Amino acid sequence: MASVKLSDIAQKLNTSTVTVSNAINGKGAISAELRSKILQTAQEMGYQKRTKPKESAPQAARRDPLAPLLQTITPAPASSSTPEAGAAPAKAGPTGAAPAAVAPTNSAPAGTLQPALTDLASSAPIAPITVTATQPRLNQQIGVVIAQRYISVGASFYWNLYQLTATTAASYGLSSTILQVSDEQVAQAQLPHLLTLLNPNSQQTNKALQLDGLIIMGPFPHHYLKLLAQLPIPCTLLDYYDEDLELTAVLSHNYINSYQITRHVIKKGHQRLGFIGNKVGFDNIADRFYGFERALMLSELELNPAWVFDDRDPESGKIYESTPLPPDFVPGTAQQRVPSHMPTAFVCNCDASAAILARPLEQRGFKVPEDISLVGYDNYLNDASWAHMLTTLDVNMKLMAQFAVSNLLQLLQGKQTSAHVRRLEGHIIERASVRTMPN
Repeated sequence: MASVKLSDIAQKLNTSTVTVSNAINGKGAISAELRSKILQTAQEMGYQKRTKPKESAPQAARRDPLAPLLQTITPAPASSSTPEAGAAPAKAGPTGAAPAAVAPTNSAPAGTLQPALTDLASSAPIAPITVTATQPRLNQQIGVVIAQRYISVGASFYWNLYQLTATTAASYGLSSTILQVSDEQVAQAQLPHLLTLLNPNSQQTNKALQLDGLIIMGPFPHHYLKLLAQLPIPCTLLDYYDEDLELTAVLSHNYINSYQITRHVIKKGHQRLGFIGNKVGFDNIADRFYGFERALMLSELELNPAWVFDDRDPESGKIYESTPLPPDFVPGTAQQRVPSHMPTAFVCNCDASAAILARPLEQRGFKVPEDISLVGYDNYLNDASWAHMLTTLDVNMKLMAQFAVSNLLQLLQGKQTSAHVRRLEGHIIERASVRTMPN
């Protein structure tokens, strides 16, 4: 029988692996009720806690789960306890030392965090964050709200983004709980049970079960975002924004990033390009389509509506198991494998859709990239057979998670007085799915 892992317990309780680990090891700001529930579930599932010999400091540092996520910096002297104006002081880590964070750039003084990217909404540098080793941990609880349709444990972009967010939050002393919202709850404007405890009229007032702040991850209809924004706790958006609500947000710069990956394909000599993704009903995908459209326009290439295909159910958001291609999309002659009524390349709104598109193309006799070229978006693909060869746009999920937690920290500390939207540019990961066309 396979041994029970922390992730197995987390999946059963609908929480993060970090929260489960903290509960089992007696760490973190976790309510007594949740800790008891985690311990009881672990015992029922037969979890065996591993014991390891005492490690040296270098050994412990090497296996620090935050190491691949963030880089350490040298803490500022204890006397440098006053943060710069508008900056959010980061909190001390589990051992009292400053938590790992983005490495300083340029000539920033020791103890200062200077993210490499800029706030593209204002084209101004992001304010540095001052870190000192003497600051206490927050010991607060946050919720990460996500639509149930977008998450599948271990096999989705948003589950991975949640894990990165929970890990980052834990480094600041924030315990996190994932709150999945069903389509029915969204339609009926019903809050998840844990959030109903924030209602002043609620009969349940157990503070241990309440949350101090929310990170709202991924798209939600305006009416539901408005419902969440009216709760008496700070909230911020991750990988989405709503222009009609005064909420701070961080997301991928869908328009610019899609423009860049499309330009990459055009520079490879392709002049007939198709797009995979629903441009109606999904704002992030729509922005990617407009970036694709802009790249074609500036290169004076045709946008053929017959080469734009939906990749998911417009109601549920679930990606189709097979891309609905026209029956006449079949190989031509030996001299012209791709007929003139077909594109020679597809720009896909996400990596999963690119991998799914490859199957019907190959079933019809096309080869990728010899006949048809493909590019994706996100740099997150659960299909290992395609992950190693798909050219894609990396959105830097780790940095998105860090900024989302930083935004919420500033809100919790009253450091943020106005909402802003931060869009992050990604970079192209060139692999082997795009053919260079002959002159």
